[in-house]
Formats: sequence, C-alpha cells, structure tokens
Amino acid sequence: MFAVDQCKRAVRTVSDAAGTSAHNLDNPIQRAVRDVTVLASHAVYDWDNSMELLGRTITGVANANMFKHHSHTQASKAA
Repeated sequence: MFAVDQCKRAVRTVSDAAGTSAHNLDNPIQRAVRDVTVLASHAVYDWDNSMELLGRTITGVANANMFKHHSHTQASKAA
C-alpha cells in the first residue's frame, strides 16, 4: 500500500510539472495518471479492508468477503 501511494505521488508530481499538456490523450503522462489511479482504487489496496483481513487472520476469526463494503453489511444487518 505504501508503494502504491508513493507511485501515485510520483506520477502526480510529474503530471503537475508537465502542465496542462500532460492531459492530452496523445501524452503518455495522462495514461500513467489513469493507470496508477485505477491501480490504487483496487480493493486490495484499501487500507481498512486489508487491515481487517489481517486482523481476522491473526486472531483466527472467520474472514469476511473483503469486496463487500461495510455500509452494505450494516444495512443488511438492520433489515
């Protein structure tokens, strides 16, 4: 997760330094910005889900589906 965050920061720094031309579709910088943004949004890199899964594994508690959002889980319990 740390490495992904550092990659995001590095790509954004390059993009900011390149100015508005970095956002042209023919500029490879915009592709790097899109790629790292999508990568960082993947569920595996979600700090809360990952730490919950780690905690459950360490304590021996049954693992929940990490792709379900907590808000959905809470809503289904209330129903």
